Amino acid sequence: MKLKADHPGSMVSVRVGGYFLLYGEDAKQAATDLGLKTVVQDIPGLGETTVTGTNLGWPHLAKQLQLHGHNVTIGEPQDGRYQAVKNLEVADFIPLGMKLEQDGRTFTVDQVDYAAGRVSLRDDTFTVGTGFPIFRSEPVAVVREWVEHQQEKDLAVAARTEEMLAGAAAAYGQSQLDTAKGLISDFCEREYGSEVEFTDLRHIGLACTTTEDEKHILQVDADLVDYAVCYLIDGVQIHQDKYETLSDLIDQELSVLDFDSLIRTGMDAMPEEPLDQEKAVPHSRYSVIEASDTDSYVPDGGRFAILDEETQDYYYDEDSWAKVFPDAESAAQFIKELEKADAEKQQPT
Repeated sequence: MKLKADHPGSMVSVRVGGYFLLYGEDAKQAATDLGLKTVVQDIPGLGETTVTGTNLGWPHLAKQLQLHGHNVTIGEPQDGRYQAVKNLEVADFIPLGMKLEQDGRTFTVDQVDYAAGRVSLRDDTFTVGTGFPIFRSEPVAVVREWVEHQQEKDLAVAARTEEMLAGAAAAYGQSQLDTAKGLISDFCEREYGSEVEFTDLRHIGLACTTTEDEKHILQVDADLVDYAVCYLIDGVQIHQDKYETLSDLIDQELSVLDFDSLIRTGMDAMPEEPLDQEKAVPHSRYSVIEASDTDSYVPDGGRFAILDEETQDYYYDEDSWAKVFPDAESAAQFIKELEKADAEKQQPT
């Protein structure tokens, strides 16, 4: 098992089941920095190797590693191999030269010393009055929180500015998801004269036809959760164009949807060997849907919910409230946990 980091010097972590693991020297360094326990395992292709990791998810692990000055590459299994799905550079973690507003003062990030865990900040508030710069030192973790807050402020300002300038475009929808759904709806209305069902955001039909010999069915789906366009023959996925963000999916695929192009891509991807039906993508009992803001069983604070197709209702928590999430990715991650729990229940005791 090997995964080459796209960025030299990156620590590589891969998802194995519900854990994100690091191996070899990366594992030793991560254990030292984060206080994690290690084990030695016999890994095929690697031999006896030091292993460490966490089940708290890649965002938590990546942030902790970046706090210690590491670039991080996150890998996930795809088609029997590990593919890099996230490349996080520490240079973007606390960007040099970034302006930060904190406690009524304005600072510029001057230097970051991850080994010492300190950030040097230039206090710009009184520079003009004093005629010389004043510097201040803060812990890396503290400044990272300032960076996150500043980015949130900047995004809020940008959103307000865009809303003011967008005018008529505001009715089209403010979120990227609304934009994606609008583009798909426009395409289906234009191509088929029909409306689109967005019940399952992972499987939204874009095109469907039979092969030239009329023995197989080619289906093309949009996945707005994992940001991909998927090509299937008789239910078996044969190709996938996957993107880092929904914005990339919109720019590269959804904004230029064309039936002939979709079908041509699918036909070109058809394997020469007979299709293995055992590799067909299983239908999930659960799917990501948008939560209703008028349903009394849906709590405030979440836009996305889980549809349980067995009950044809929301998935509820122990307090009988619909389980809701701020984004589709979080909801999809929770579905993986539900599917894992259901699989464990089905195993013989």
